Amino acid sequence: MVLPLLAGIRVVDLTKLYSLTTSRLADLGADVIKVEAPPAGDYLRGLPPFVGNAGSMAYLTLNRNKRSIGLDLRTDAGREVLHKLVATADVVVENSPPNAQVKLGLDYPTLRQIKPDLVYCSVTAYGQDGPYAPLPSHSMNVDAAAGEIRIMRGPTGRPEITAYSTVGHSMELGGLEAATAITAALVQRGRTGQGQYLDVAGWDAGLASNQRFLAALNLGSADAAIGASTTGGMGARSNVYGTRDDQVLLIFPVEKHLWQRFCAVVERPEWAERGTWSQTMDFGDTDAEADEALRADIETVMRTRTLAEWMEAFLAAGVPAAPVSDPDQLPTHPHVHARHMVVTAGDVHYVRPPVRLPESEFAITIAPPAFGAHTHDVLDGLGFDENARAGLIAAGAVFAADDGSQP
Repeated sequence: MVLPLLAGIRVVDLTKLYSLTTSRLADLGADVIKVEAPPAGDYLRGLPPFVGNAGSMAYLTLNRNKRSIGLDLRTDAGREVLHKLVATADVVVENSPPNAQVKLGLDYPTLRQIKPDLVYCSVTAYGQDGPYAPLPSHSMNVDAAAGEIRIMRGPTGRPEITAYSTVGHSMELGGLEAATAITAALVQRGRTGQGQYLDVAGWDAGLASNQRFLAALNLGSADAAIGASTTGGMGARSNVYGTRDDQVLLIFPVEKHLWQRFCAVVERPEWAERGTWSQTMDFGDTDAEADEALRADIETVMRTRTLAEWMEAFLAAGVPAAPVSDPDQLPTHPHVHARHMVVTAGDVHYVRPPVRLPESEFAITIAPPAFGAHTHDVLDGLGFDENARAGLIAAGAVFAADDGSQP
């Protein structure tokens, strides 16, 4: 079963491409009806890589536990069907550019006339207002604009993205922020009976989580942020190191007592007072040369043991350290299995949502739908009989899969 937290909540999903918002709502038990436009449905269906004959990996992972109806919202009949659907819904989620839904008469003021207590959420790159609002963007564009991508310049002066970039971070956070805001709005609606409009931007989410932005805002310099140092990257005590078996380990003993534990484990107690400390924490030496010298010394020591040997020692001593995981190795990782993070349905493996309920175990009850696989079911639930459904299909207002099979 899906997690039943939102059982009884119906969500009309008008999003295209990447929508973590409606994916989370579906996994939490909401009846998410994905509205897709003919002739081919969501563009995400065509995005490689593909999992055998099952379809796009991105589409599969983001559209499990949803139903699909094919509607041409450019037609009067298609919009009439959508209006009937909204009248039965609790939530509408869309991610089109600002004002795009106004042109179709699918904006919040219009749909609120149909369902006064509707929760309507727009999830966009830059929000509904401001100079960037109309700017076409994909996730990496938003990361760059939100300061999430850091660059360095090589000898020729050509800018290069550093290893500290977090591609897709802003829009992923925006999607999760939207799911949180929607559930909060539903709670408030339960108390007041009032729906509302939610404007969620990936840009805003990226800024809110960007420590360098907060440092620039409050301290006048991004380099004052946690994790930055005059070496241009992470400090020696918060960095990655190679091990004897050519694996990579991240250490982060930035509290003074944890640094002392680290020094004891590596048998270098004389390092305990090296560096400049701010009260009890350190995120980089203010002396760049001293920090670089410490990093070189740590590199030499870390090369003396294997990753497994270091991890055993650090775990025993309570030192914050972690292997830098190779994604190809994670499917067989023991912690992945211990947390039951993989759910298999058919020939496809999925990552379960990060929510645990003692009384419920997550499962995929609706496989990622073929385009229009549930059109007849949804229309039937809205009161359209067989003749009416046939008329809508013949008019091109709706699309239904021939047999409702999965992709």
